[in-house]
Amino acid sequence: MRHVVNTFLLASFVVGQCFAASDMKRLPEPLSLSAALAIAAEQNPEVMLAQARAQQAQADRDTVEVREHFQMRFDGGLGRREFNGREEENNTAYLVLQKQLYDFNRTGLSVAATEAQVAAQQALESLARSQYRLAVIDAYYAVLLADATYRVENEQLAIEYVNFDHAKDEVNVGKVSALALLALEELYQRTTIRRALAENAQRSTRAALAELLGYPNSLPEELDIPDNSALKKRTIPDVKVLQQQALERNAELQAANHLLTAAELKLQSAEQMRMPRIDASGRTGWHSHVDTLYEGRWRYDLTLTVPIIDGGLKASEVDKAKAELNRVRAQKAGLERQTRQAVLETALQLDTLKSRAGQVKVAGDYAEMVLDQSRTEYQFERKTDLGDSMVRATRAELELMKLERDRAVLWESLQKLLGTNL
Repeated sequence: MRHVVNTFLLASFVVGQCFAASDMKRLPEPLSLSAALAIAAEQNPEVMLAQARAQQAQADRDTVEVREHFQMRFDGGLGRREFNGREEENNTAYLVLQKQLYDFNRTGLSVAATEAQVAAQQALESLARSQYRLAVIDAYYAVLLADATYRVENEQLAIEYVNFDHAKDEVNVGKVSALALLALEELYQRTTIRRALAENAQRSTRAALAELLGYPNSLPEELDIPDNSALKKRTIPDVKVLQQQALERNAELQAANHLLTAAELKLQSAEQMRMPRIDASGRTGWHSHVDTLYEGRWRYDLTLTVPIIDGGLKASEVDKAKAELNRVRAQKAGLERQTRQAVLETALQLDTLKSRAGQVKVAGDYAEMVLDQSRTEYQFERKTDLGDSMVRATRAELELMKLERDRAVLWESLQKLLGTNL
């Protein structure tokens, strides 16, 4: 009993240590985008599902390949029987060999079809990894935008609080009406709600990023701002060239091409169902009454199987294979259309970023100049709108962050569509 208790306590301790180790797993601080992207994608459920499907396709291929391999088994048994009016032992021990010799390439076609399916699932696994990478970039910038939004609302709240508090004093001396005071309070309350929502967004976006990276118990506190200088220097090639590259290299389209090949091979295999098949088999071993059974110690057979009537099985299988082939063809055509359109729209959005970048830069420069002027006036104790200038500058930073997010996400989306590094 003591041994059982000690074993239970030891097991509980080990499990507890494992959970403790899991809880101690934390993200780097501060977290950079490169560090987030370096975290292995294998823990992502979508990537894991794609891997499992690729493994299943490989297992299906191996199952089909077995038909062409030698198969060996042992058949044996102990028994008794009645034979010619007497009771006797009926014991056997045989080693049996079997092999399919020729089936007019039906098995070869099936193997080739399953190999095409393996290639398709591997392409879809690559697509899942690209989608995961894009999701990480988007989630990372969502945190940065939530932080920038909170800074804007926090500074705006500070201004409105000062205005509201100052107006309360002036109400008593008749400089501000009760209606004007109520209007200022209403603005203050609205901004209070917006700041609360922005603060909640800071936590929710961090939780979403941590979950995506596989660190649900380690919410990142500080994130580095990515350096997008290399993205700014990129030029957009001709859209027709990009569309052609996407049709040739896009992972989803490659998977569709492999599935189309598999469907064509399955149709050819189905059309060979009525063809003959040649099998070889042999056995050697021992029987307790070989003489009685009129059999020797070994036997070899070469068998020819010729289907004559199959009740419509071949026609059914051929129709099913044709339907699948038509479905895959239609799916591929739809994917090609979607891919061309997606490449066009992404390229146009990247082109629009050039105009946006100029507008954001001008707005940022203007906000900085206004802020510098307000600071100077404040130092000389002149009337100034320093608070509003600070909010303007912070909003300019928010718009710049939105621009950088869009630039990073769009280039990554284009890379995913092209199925290659840019």
